[in-house]
Amino acid sequence: MQIREEYEQLALMAMDRYSDLWPLREHPCRIAFLGSDKEKKSRGMLVKGECVKFAKKYAWLGDFDFMIIIYEPNCVGMDDDQMLTLIRHELNHIGVEVQEDGTAKYSIRQHDVQDFRCIVDEKGLDWSKA
Repeated sequence: MQIREEYEQLALMAMDRYSDLWPLREHPCRIAFLGSDKEKKSRGMLVKGECVKFAKKYAWLGDFDFMIIIYEPNCVGMDDDQMLTLIRHELNHIGVEVQEDGTAKYSIRQHDVQDFRCIVDEKGLDWSKA
């Protein structure tokens, strides 16, 4: 895995563009954006990306709250808009709960439908098909 600045740039673009991500813009957390040259499958389906809480075993990468991993072999053929949507999807997994003192508490969010409703409503359920 390697740190990918291009995915961080897509995340910044997505946070500016999509209101569902504004809580992350207003209460930023530390995210490592990684590209993997490995394929990943789950339940027989290709996994294009995932968002996970940062584990101490990855401390060599830096001081982060989350990792967003893009499985690059599974994304071959996706266009720029689909990659932006994939990053948006992974960012939507970061839950932001604003505390009474104004600080934020972060968690992993699960899909609210088969994907995130805001993406399905805008892009359709098959947005990631290359």
